[in-house]
Amino acid sequence: MNKLKKYCSALAIIISLIALFISMCRCEPIKMDWLGVLVGILALLVTVLVGWNIYSILDVRQIRIETDKFKSTTTENIEMWKNEISSNLDNLKVSILEEVAKKIAHEREFSILKDLYSAALENMNNNNNDTAFIGFCNIACYANKMNENTYMIKSVEWANTIVETLNNDEWIRIRKRMMQSTINELKIIDMEDARDIVKQIKNKFGEIDDAIKNKHGIE
Repeated sequence: MNKLKKYCSALAIIISLIALFISMCRCEPIKMDWLGVLVGILALLVTVLVGWNIYSILDVRQIRIETDKFKSTTTENIEMWKNEISSNLDNLKVSILEEVAKKIAHEREFSILKDLYSAALENMNNNNNDTAFIGFCNIACYANKMNENTYMIKSVEWANTIVETLNNDEWIRIRKRMMQSTINELKIIDMEDARDIVKQIKNKFGEIDDAIKNKHGIE
């Protein structure tokens, strides 16, 4: 439609120029004839078409509408970006807080593990072998959950050393105090020494249970 208007405008201008040129080249005085009427009509058409084209180009209302639309779209986009940034910042804060909490919890657990290990060493040095053995078994299980391989390996090695020195009375006290969950967690540790400790615990506990049954005449 716009191309058609342009072509009509151009054609009207050309015809007007031709008519104007012909009228200026006439030597006789201007008369009220059909040629003058034609020139007037063409001039009017040219004026209307040129004015219409100017109005179309400089349509302030359309420009204002487009400007308002662009402003509205830009404002919506800015709000959307602000919300996204705010949401990402909140998620980042949550992630950072979670990481800090995990680190603090790990450091606290590590501190507890270190204290338990020191206590087990002290019991062993004081010849409280049954308490030391239970302590090292618990520490090995605890360290395995925390992926603290150093304390896990050392605790298993100490427990494996102590288990060879335990007498019958100490095994009886261990039977009363050691929890089944500790034995089950020892099975999970991927070490041959840990599996040997579990075997010896089961054998000794079986012997103690059999002795108790025989003492009370239970078949």
